[in-house]
Amino acid sequence: MTLDKEAAVQIVTWDSNQWVSWDDAKTLKMKLDYANERCLGGTMVWAIDLDDGTLIEALGKGMKRKRARVSPPQRDVTCFGTGSLGDINDEFIDIL
Repeated sequence: MTLDKEAAVQIVTWDSNQWVSWDDAKTLKMKLDYANERCLGGTMVWAIDLDDGTLIEALGKGMKRKRARVSPPQRDVTCFGTGSLGDINDEFIDIL
């Protein structure tokens, strides 16, 4: 296993013409440092479905931004109707 510092990936080679590369916590930190130093607006992982949790954790630790709170929009919804759903038209529905 070799760390390619320029590409920020781990690499294994065999048979003089075969190779595979991947990210780990160390290479993700290198990439996040690169992005943070250049004030890039975001980062991504190509195949997060292959992660066992270690990569997303490394991404979270390496980000130098405040954690954003995400919540659903607050909305009051009131519906009025008569009869069956098929009989309800727009004049009986009021969404605030």
